[in-house]
Amino acid sequence: MFGRALAAAAVVAMIATSALADPIGKYSIRGTNPGDGKPYSGEVTVTRTGDTYRVVWLIGSDTYTGTGIGLHTALFLDLRGAGP
Repeated sequence: MFGRALAAAAVVAMIATSALADPIGKYSIRGTNPGDGKPYSGEVTVTRTGDTYRVVWLIGSDTYTGTGIGLHTALFLDLRGAGP
């Protein structure tokens, strides 16, 4: 599960980088879990919380929440926890 969230974080960082001026929104994600090679898909929602961003991944029935800090060319994410 954690591997999927990490992969999702990479996807969000790549998507948000191209539109960093305003990364807020919902993004569809899909990829391959680096741990077991199984595909996954889901949705990521990015909302602004002052100077940071709240990032919520929905992958299957799992929800992962993180915090992002945006700079000029990147969005850095920190996975805070996971739960059903």
